[in-house]
Order: sequence, then structure tokens, then C-alpha cells
Amino acid sequence: MRLENLLLNACGNAIGLCLFSFPLVVAGADEALTKMLQNRIEQVRQDSGALKAAMAQGKEAAGFCVLCHGESGNSSKPEVPHLAGQNPVYLLDQLERFGDGRRDDYIMSPLAKKLTPDEKLALVIYYSNQERRTEFSTSMDPALLVRGREIYEKNCISCHGDDGRGKEGYAYIAALPEKYIAGTLTRFREPDGHRVNALMAAAASTLSNDDIDALAAYLSNLR
Repeated sequence: MRLENLLLNACGNAIGLCLFSFPLVVAGADEALTKMLQNRIEQVRQDSGALKAAMAQGKEAAGFCVLCHGESGNSSKPEVPHLAGQNPVYLLDQLERFGDGRRDDYIMSPLAKKLTPDEKLALVIYYSNQERRTEFSTSMDPALLVRGREIYEKNCISCHGDDGRGKEGYAYIAALPEKYIAGTLTRFREPDGHRVNALMAAAASTLSNDDIDALAAYLSNLR
């Protein structure tokens, strides 16, 4: 089921997630509609009853995520991303991509296929309300960090923002594990068909290995 239908079919469940019942516009499309989705998520967050129920359902659904993504969505493995604090519009889109095959991973794809629409919506609310920890910064070479900042400001800032937290619908990439960032950028540069993103592929195609190392160091230290 594509996400547009997923959101429509989610209407009417017990925790008020029918607030999502309109089409999702993925990152890079119409910003007004993306903002509308974010506003609906905020409405759930601001309704104490709906938020409490969504958080409980999301925490329960996240039980299978802990082994890789850690307690409260803070990764316990340097090659695995944090989910804590992730932008909910982006995270919901990624879950749907894993579920329908547009993104492929031998662990995430079968798990995403098993999630119900209600569980996906609750998960993104749960994880977006968790605080991201910052424990995987390892490269502290000042020259490397300066180079990483220069590359970021030239190539990344228009979508991911000054602070790396991402505009509506884009990923929150600051304070991610350094190894994960480097691996992800390398796979975008050298696509293998498991994750298709034309915008990121174009951006990464210009990066050398040294550029990727500098970006990963900078982003893992960005707060």
C-alpha cells in the first residue's frame, strides 16, 4: 500500500491518528502539503491524550527496533542510524519505502512489511519525540572539521539546514554515527539499487573519499 492510501486508511483509529488523512508529499515535492502533514503531527503531540496513546503504541511497536537502533532510538552500533529526534515526515516516508520495495534492506524491508498503518504512524511520533544522543563522534581534527563544514555548506545546507536537522520532509543528519554517515554517502555515490534517491546520488557523485570522510566527521560532531 502506498503512503497516500496508508494515511487515508489510518483514519478512525482509537488514538486520533486520523489527523493524517490526506496525501503525503515526500521530500522535495510541494512544501505546503508537507507542512500540512507536519501540522497534523504537531496536533497529535499537543493533544495529551492522543500523544500518550500514540507514544505507548509507538514504544510497543519499537520493541523489534531496539537491538539495532538502541533504547529510545539511539543507535547502539556505529553503522546504524539514530532514529531519536528524526523528522517524522521523513521517517514515515522511509518506512513506507522499505515496505513497498522502493528501498531494500534484508532486515528493515521484512520488518516494515509487517507494520500496520497505525503502528507506522505511532512509531514516527514516538521516535520524533525522543532526544538524540551524540556518542559516535571520533574525528576531532580541526582541519578535517573545517573541510567538512565547507563541503556541507556548499552541497547540503539547502535541504538539511544550517544545523543538520533537515527542512520539512528531509532527514535530520546531525549527530549521526560517523561510520553510518560515511557508508551512506558512499552508497549514494556508488548506487547498488537498494536505495534510489536521484538528488542524493547527484550530490554524492562529486565527493571524493576524503570529502566523504570530512563530511562524516563534521556531521557527527554537529550539534
